[in-house]
Amino acid sequence: MLSFFDLLQGRENMDESLLQAIAEDDLYHRLSPEKTYPVLIHCPKTRSRSSYFSRLGIQDLFPYAYLDAYFGRVNCRQLNILSQNPHISYISLNRQVKILLDVTGSAVLSRPVRENYGYTGKGVTVAVIDTGISPHPDLSSKGKVLAFQDFIKGTKTPYDDHGHGTHVAGIVSGSGSLDPNYKGIAPDSSLVILKALDRKGRSSESLTLTALEWLIRNQKKYQIRVLSLSIGTSGIKNQNRDLIVRAVNKLWDMGVVVFAACGNDGPKQRTIASPAVSPKIIGVGAADHKKTYVRTDDTVADFSSRGPTIQGYPKPDLVAPGTDIVSLKAVPSSKKGEQPHDLAAHVKTQDSYTSKTGTSMAAPVCAGVAALLLEKDPGLTPDEIKKILIHTAYPIPDPVYSTEIGMIDAEKAIQAVKPGPFSF
Repeated sequence: MLSFFDLLQGRENMDESLLQAIAEDDLYHRLSPEKTYPVLIHCPKTRSRSSYFSRLGIQDLFPYAYLDAYFGRVNCRQLNILSQNPHISYISLNRQVKILLDVTGSAVLSRPVRENYGYTGKGVTVAVIDTGISPHPDLSSKGKVLAFQDFIKGTKTPYDDHGHGTHVAGIVSGSGSLDPNYKGIAPDSSLVILKALDRKGRSSESLTLTALEWLIRNQKKYQIRVLSLSIGTSGIKNQNRDLIVRAVNKLWDMGVVVFAACGNDGPKQRTIASPAVSPKIIGVGAADHKKTYVRTDDTVADFSSRGPTIQGYPKPDLVAPGTDIVSLKAVPSSKKGEQPHDLAAHVKTQDSYTSKTGTSMAAPVCAGVAALLLEKDPGLTPDEIKKILIHTAYPIPDPVYSTEIGMIDAEKAIQAVKPGPFSF
């Protein structure tokens, strides 16, 4: 008698990771007809489709209206039937999503943009999907955080039980009120914070998609122009089947400039994380600034993921400082899982900032620079901003592969934004 793995093996609309999980359960005799798997079912939402799932006994499916997909748990018997339905284009395992963590303003020349040109990101809203945000003094000005959505616990009060999200938000938009040396790239920009990762810096593809759909629905309401993603998951061979890529591409087409960290699996090639693999959005690698203010000694950081992507696209598009980046430190929890609502915990400057390393830190640097460009010319499109940032970047060496890649240069980028039709 054929096992369910034997039945499902070779189905072209089945994700390799899902088949591998079933194969392992089959090998260790854990497989049964009722064994369930968290999956994403790729098909348009219709009323008849919902009835079809109900008849199969599939309950509590969550639809992604903008992405033509559903999330839920299905068993092997249901998988066998679904994989033979011509209206279902693909069934994929719910991938794990994680944070990509392993002097900045001076290194990318954003300080001269603020001091000599007067651009601070004012009037530009940047969205961040991460571990949340802590009530730090550098983020406490009125109108700084326009919205906070918690997809982990459903809490309305902003908090960060990990610290990664606060650090990222500070790189983009920290005011430097406690120490002006640690001012963010675009200190007067506004933030929309989506908490989709838990206290261990982990999430899932389904939760990340829920956050991205929230952005799609609310982009106009909050006038979101930039998205910073310091999170990622493994890339898949067929990019058209990557729902996270599909979501960020849609946001890009809506006018949102998307920056995604490329990952910290370098120096090996073909290690770019999703959604940075998308040829449309801007994938950001990390530069090692050697703890100096000059750029002549900068190189691509050894840990920074290298391209090309699985599909053969060259990545990263840009690099930015990503080693020992000083930014905001989350307020210590008064109790497990809670954040204090007063800011007294930050009376000491040395307790208010911390350094972190990773492409996680590089992506928000670029997001902040994009906010500066959009303040100067709100009419810039994502494609135009991408061209400006790439064409004005400062070439630095990749010592592993004897090549060069561009490090973002805020001052040259702002100089390239001129009145009239865009051209390069």
